Amino acid sequence: MLLLGPEYGTNKNTLKGALDEADHIADVHLTIKNRLLSEVQAQIKEWKNEHYKKQMVGGCKETKTFEDEFHKVRVRVDTADFISNRSRMHMI
Repeated sequence: MLLLGPEYGTNKNTLKGALDEADHIADVHLTIKNRLLSEVQAQIKEWKNEHYKKQMVGGCKETKTFEDEFHKVRVRVDTADFISNRSRMHMI
């Protein structure tokens, strides 16, 4: 299509070169994408299975532990804030 049109004139070779380079870069990106999907993704999945234990009811054991600890700390902070605000109310 590009080679048949007379409207490009002297820019025809420049445009063809740019399109060829873009095609080459697209091939490189597809190669990298395929390697990431096949090799790296498998390695990440294997590492995750080695380092994180799954629970029977979904989720990771470590995540549940962190969430429980955060909830306990949050309750303590909320309780301390409530007691602090309550003591301020009695001072007024």
